[in-house]
Amino acid sequence: MRKLLSIILPHIGMASVYLGTLLLVVSFLLGWTSSNFVLFLSLFLIIAGVIAHVVILKQNHQY
Repeated sequence: MRKLLSIILPHIGMASVYLGTLLLVVSFLLGWTSSNFVLFLSLFLIIAGVIAHVVILKQNHQY
């Protein structure tokens, strides 16, 4: 279990950014742009992913 976490954890920030971007694209294609919840959720995923990515890079001294 720890080995799996050590493999997944460094990539969780970028995965969140990709998920937020994908949610924005899907919401645009399906016409969900009038719903603020979907837009704010994707915005939150992108911002949280960027912050998590920077924090993980700084912890690993790879910046």
